[in-house]
Amino acid sequence: MFAVTGAGSYAFRSELPLSANGRTVRPWGVQVGGRFGWQVGGLAGGRASWIGFEMDVALQPGHDYRTSYALLYGLFAKHALTRHTRVRPYFAYGLGAGQVWVRDVDGRGIGHQTRVEFGLDVRRAEERQLTLALIYQAVIMPSLARADAPASDTSFHAVVLAMGVWFGK
Repeated sequence: MFAVTGAGSYAFRSELPLSANGRTVRPWGVQVGGRFGWQVGGLAGGRASWIGFEMDVALQPGHDYRTSYALLYGLFAKHALTRHTRVRPYFAYGLGAGQVWVRDVDGRGIGHQTRVEFGLDVRRAEERQLTLALIYQAVIMPSLARADAPASDTSFHAVVLAMGVWFGK
């Protein structure tokens, strides 16, 4: 199976160096991503589950602050909460890494990424579902390597609303 998603995100807590004067910024952004995985549960009936790899590209464009870019990748697990095939609620989670760049700031941040997701798969065809999801995402970075400032926490936490297409059962 594989999936393609597009999403809007809101970083409700961000320690990224997005402001030149140090003020707190809570940016909105967009994410585009994909998943590739295998069904490992529910093959003979029952609730289905999947494991696999995921990757997202995130952009938080700045208007009166710096723009940030992120590459987020790792492993995921997805568990159907019912056996219903037309509308199927699910719970998913993922662990991985994240690399973040901030425009006009030398260096990049590398850290740990965690995702927790609740969503619905709505069957549109035999092996194609529309997916709607609400996601909590945390990228924990001890520091963004910068030449102009001492090391400090540069983590961010976001809420993501995603919509995509899931190909497979």
